[in-house]
Amino acid sequence: MRRILRPFLFLAALLFLFEAWLWDRLSPIVGWIVVGIRLMALCNASGVSNGWLSFIPFLNYTRWARLAGKNPWLVLLWIIPIVGLILSLLWLNTISESTGTKSPWFWVY
Repeated sequence: MRRILRPFLFLAALLFLFEAWLWDRLSPIVGWIVVGIRLMALCNASGVSNGWLSFIPFLNYTRWARLAGKNPWLVLLWIIPIVGLILSLLWLNTISESTGTKSPWFWVY
């Protein structure tokens, strides 16, 4: 019995290794697509124009700024590490208040 199962176990191990390698390569792309779809739906529901810009890597931050009611040029301040973190938290709170949900960052204030 062991002699018969050895090739199948070997193929199963190779399949799991390939799956792990493939997911390691594709997880950033899948995450980018999921966030882009959700941001585009949020833009369309909120009436923000050009929701398709959610799929372009740097321009999707301008959509977050528009959802928060801020100037999209403020996205350039995200280059500064601490300022970018503070802007992210503030904008997340503003967006969650405008959509009627409770922000997970309510304790910041």
